[in-house]
Amino acid sequence: MIIRLGNTSAKKTRETELATRPAHPNPLVDWSARLFTVSGVQYILISNTASLYSTVLFGRDITDGGQLIERMTWAIREVMEHDGPGPAYEKHLVPETGPVTFAKALNR
Repeated sequence: MIIRLGNTSAKKTRETELATRPAHPNPLVDWSARLFTVSGVQYILISNTASLYSTVLFGRDITDGGQLIERMTWAIREVMEHDGPGPAYEKHLVPETGPVTFAKALNR
């Protein structure tokens, strides 16, 4: 799984040594995380890099990459089960969540 971080997301999670990575061959396991603030509250927008299928997490308590991975996989599972493609999560994402690589955000 690849998690692409913007500059502020990388600083928040202390994942500052990011390499540039090409798109993952399986587009379901390539995600981007962007930190943003609304009325002083931090949120993280999690989007599938290819499809832009997204969910939002509270960013307040996330302080490292491990916490981001844990919260992110939970949120993706929840939103996919709610929207209907829950079996795709179990079939394609779960087997790929072991080796997680943080990378620079792609230029969109």
